Amino acid sequence: MVERELESGLREVVHQRVRLGVLAVLDRRGPCTFSQLRDALGQSDGGLGRHLGVLEEHGYIATEKVFENRRPRTWIRMTEAGAEAFREEQELLAKLLATASPGAGGEGEDHTAAMTIVFAALLAGEDAEPASPGRADRSVLVPGTPVLGGRRRDPVNSGPISARYDFPPGYAVFGSEQDAQRLMMRSHGLRGGWVTTWSVDDREPGGPEQAGAGLAHALVFELAGASDCAAILAVMGSPTVPLPDVPEARGYLVPGAGDGAPATAVAWFSDGPHLASVVIVAEAAVAVAALETLVSEVHRSLAAHRN
Repeated sequence: MVERELESGLREVVHQRVRLGVLAVLDRRGPCTFSQLRDALGQSDGGLGRHLGVLEEHGYIATEKVFENRRPRTWIRMTEAGAEAFREEQELLAKLLATASPGAGGEGEDHTAAMTIVFAALLAGEDAEPASPGRADRSVLVPGTPVLGGRRRDPVNSGPISARYDFPPGYAVFGSEQDAQRLMMRSHGLRGGWVTTWSVDDREPGGPEQAGAGLAHALVFELAGASDCAAILAVMGSPTVPLPDVPEARGYLVPGAGDGAPATAVAWFSDGPHLASVVIVAEAAVAVAALETLVSEVHRSLAAHRN
């Protein structure tokens, strides 16, 4: 007999992110109104209504429509079947986290990050709603012509990131080779984002290429809330690159794979529900200098948007 993996015990109805959230809130708070659940989970009326319909169809919740102070109100409570399904899901998730392989990422913080990715994978559903018409243009979250290599640079590529973590043309490497990051973002309520790329070489116009030539990428993701950004930053390792203008940023430098290969400098930081990532691929000294500059400019863009 073939031994089945733990993941085979997951309930399709329960482990979807919003529906699991509904059961978790009801388990913690007891019966809630529709509006209380909607606000707690950051959902639209239509989005939450669809998920409640699935849970009610399977007998995991019960709804009651009443009039209070002459106004209609819908109360939702978890049934015994729902409580049992939620407990089983909790137990299974705990087992999966406990058996996440330390060998995949090492001990300590790396293992914590690996376990978080496992949990994110379980909660990442296909429920992302299309962007509402008239939503703010997220391109304003990224500076247009930052100072890189001593002078301002125009973008060489730019475009939106969807709530499903789809990237614009020219960014296939971001969208296709970062499955773990995709799952992490979507498990924290990814609503969309923006990516822009600039050159960071130090050539004069028409001059010869130099060793420091490279690219700078700025990505800004809008998540469900500030706590989601904090949760992602919390599992990252201790920073290795100081960024004095944005001391809360977590900066890292990854050396190139061989002699003469460009290094990669990367930083993560947040502002409210916005999580920013700056990636520089260039000679190490150029990469670190460009990282400091671009992190500072992206941080200012986010702060200006918030204010």
